Amino acid sequence: MAKDGCACDDALGELDPVGAVADDADLQDEAEPAVRRNWRPSWAWTGEYQGGAGVGPVRDFRGLAARRRMGLGYVPAIAAYFSFHLSEHVQPFLTGAVTAPSGMVGSFLALTAMPLVWKLSKGLSAMPYGTVFRAVATLAAGTFLYGPGGDMATTLLSAKGIDPSYWVPFGSGLAAAGLSWWLIDRRVSHLPWPIACVLRIPTTTIALSVGQFVLPT
Repeated sequence: MAKDGCACDDALGELDPVGAVADDADLQDEAEPAVRRNWRPSWAWTGEYQGGAGVGPVRDFRGLAARRRMGLGYVPAIAAYFSFHLSEHVQPFLTGAVTAPSGMVGSFLALTAMPLVWKLSKGLSAMPYGTVFRAVATLAAGTFLYGPGGDMATTLLSAKGIDPSYWVPFGSGLAAAGLSWWLIDRRVSHLPWPIACVLRIPTTTIALSVGQFVLPT
């Protein structure tokens, strides 16, 4: 009978959720450090949560710091632009785009189309002298777009009411600045800050020169 009574007591203890919850809460309070009871979770600032990846404010602060560091990296480049009159190296190209917009447009079309023609004609490589045919087709496309293609594009722009002497320097300058940023600026974030600032000078020079050239003074 005593064994049956103990068994009943054990069964009742297992069915008592209040006592179990209270015991678990006491054990959790004893095991959990006092710093965990702070209203601010520690992993939100130290990045210890989820394998050290960090969430919340840590990730946001890191992104903000990276953007701020990148923005400050252009300040020395802007100072060098105005101190050494670097616009003198870009202005002749912009002036040439004003006086001969067809040449600038043709150069842009040729440089854009030649890699595409070479890539699209990849199937000719399996033919005899296929590489030669690809090279001839690429050079022919570039020559046509640089000469008659530039004239046709400039005439079309004028017919649509678009002034080539304004939009051609502006568009070519923006394309050059974007290409410089793509090739240089976005790849220098891991370098030491002084070196990264120096490497950002070309993009800054092109962008500021275009702005000074097309904007009314």
